[in-house]
Formats: sequence, C-alpha cells, structure tokens
Amino acid sequence: MATYSDLELWAVVSAIYYDRNEIVTYPTGETRGHVQEAVTGLQAELLHTESVEEGEDVGQPGEVFITPRDILESTNYTELGTVRRRLDKLVDDGLLNVYSNLTSTPNGGHRLYLPANLGHQEVVRTLHDRDGRPIPESLQSETRTHVTPNDFTHSEGAIFELERDRTVQIDVGEPADSRSIQAAVGDQLTENDLTADLNNFVYTLRTRANLTERESSE
Repeated sequence: MATYSDLELWAVVSAIYYDRNEIVTYPTGETRGHVQEAVTGLQAELLHTESVEEGEDVGQPGEVFITPRDILESTNYTELGTVRRRLDKLVDDGLLNVYSNLTSTPNGGHRLYLPANLGHQEVVRTLHDRDGRPIPESLQSETRTHVTPNDFTHSEGAIFELERDRTVQIDVGEPADSRSIQAAVGDQLTENDLTADLNNFVYTLRTRANLTERESSE
C-alpha cells in the first residue's frame, strides 16, 4: 500500500480544496443604515464559520469540503479507513478542521474536512515537525527568543551563561565531534529555544573568552 508523508497529504488536501472552492459574497439578512450586510469568503469557510445556509449561493457541503473518498480517489491509497485516520491525525495537530454542522453529514461516520485557518509559516513548521524534517532557521526564529552576546556573562573557559537564567550555558569552544563551532553553538541555542545572529554571536563571545587571540597566535 502506498504511503504519503504529512506534507504530501496536506498538498493533496489543499489542491482539492482550493480547486473546488470559490470566493462568494452571502447576504446576512441584516441591514445597517439601510445597507444590506454581507459576508465574503471561500464557500466552505462561510459554511463552517458563519450562520450561512447550504444551497446554491454557497454550495453543498459534499461539494466544497474534503471527504476521505476525495483523497482515496486522488492518491494510491486503497483503504478508506486508512485515509480517514490520516486526516484525523492532521485534525489532531490543528492542520485541518472538521465541518462543525454535523446535521449535514447523513451517515454519522462521514466526516467533512477543511484546512485550518493558519498562517503559512505555522503550517510549514508543523508539517516539518510531523515528518521529522529539520525546521528552517527562518521559521524557527519566530518561535524562539532572539539573544545577543550582551545577554550572556562569561563564566569560565569557553562557557557563557545567560544572565536571566544561569542554568542556560553556551560553550563556544571547539566541539568534540566533527561539527563546526558555529554549528555546535547553533545546536545549543536551539536546545534552549534561543536564536541569534550566529556569525556575530560566536565571534564576539569567543573574543571575550580570548579564544580568537589564541587562534591568531597559532
């Protein structure tokens, strides 16, 4: 049986969803200053989040939401139950939502899905994490605290301590393994949910520890 990564499955869901949904404007039935109020959005989003009735103006749920069968027919999966379980995993991780109006699903086990309202960077971070892929530094920096050399106090040797939390220590010395100094420091920052401008960060701390002078004299 074929298997798909979460990233690949998400791409299939998104492709089908945005292909079958159009942006529509739906009158709410309320007026303000003699002006008829309306809501605008993708068909499935309006059905899911607004008090909008199913029908020709917005579409039927089975036509605008994603069903497990849609994914089955668009992939090499052969079992509907497997597809449903994969989609439910994405729901658990906050990447998909289940259509809230359960009265529109005649047979209780028939679930309708739509992408959650997330920023693209949050989606990418979550998918990378689920598939065990390294999260790009540009995305990690948004979820970690940025620090500078001034946030650290020299302890001893190549060790520096974060002033606001002395339990956080960064070693800017030569790593014991084959990693570069910058890579080793970057890994230590990541482990502590921190990020920094590595070039300047490493050079400044090593200078304060007199390690750059030692290198130039060798």
